[in-house]
Amino acid sequence: MNIFKSLSSFLYDKEYFIALFENEIYIYNYYDIIFLGESKIILAVDKFKLSIKGQDLLVKQLDKKEILIAGLINEVKKEYE
Repeated sequence: MNIFKSLSSFLYDKEYFIALFENEIYIYNYYDIIFLGESKIILAVDKFKLSIKGQDLLVKQLDKKEILIAGLINEVKKEYE
């Protein structure tokens, strides 16, 4: 069996998935974009909001379940209502 395929199915078989890289953040299975700005982006994910703060933030790739945000990321925080 292909290791990459096994790993992918394991990672994406979740309610949500968040991966933080050097200057990017990838979110899988988000519901909605609540706020979109150059220094702050807020997403609705599962039972919380994901707040991303930084500089020069931009949406690099967008799909109905996936988003890739690039820029200088200073803070990622889960906010519960």
